[in-house]
Amino acid sequence: MWRGPRVTGEHNPLAESRLWQAVIVSTIQDWISGPLRLRRQAEDYLFKDDRDFRVVCQSAGMNVDQLRAKLTRLRPQFAAPPK
Repeated sequence: MWRGPRVTGEHNPLAESRLWQAVIVSTIQDWISGPLRLRRQAEDYLFKDDRDFRVVCQSAGMNVDQLRAKLTRLRPQFAAPPK
């Protein structure tokens, strides 16, 4: 008999890392193809937020500077129009 997932107090670093990776992917998707308001918010978060975004990248096991460098190369294609 299947009992479903169990919630335990155990720390699962891989699951936590994947969760934060999903947050980053979702933000990049908003930046690329979301409604204008979300695109602007995502762009500000990806390129201007130096505190929270850095922590999210670290939690995802990603280097924030390398990720931003890669996104900067894509920026001319996906940047939101000026306000």
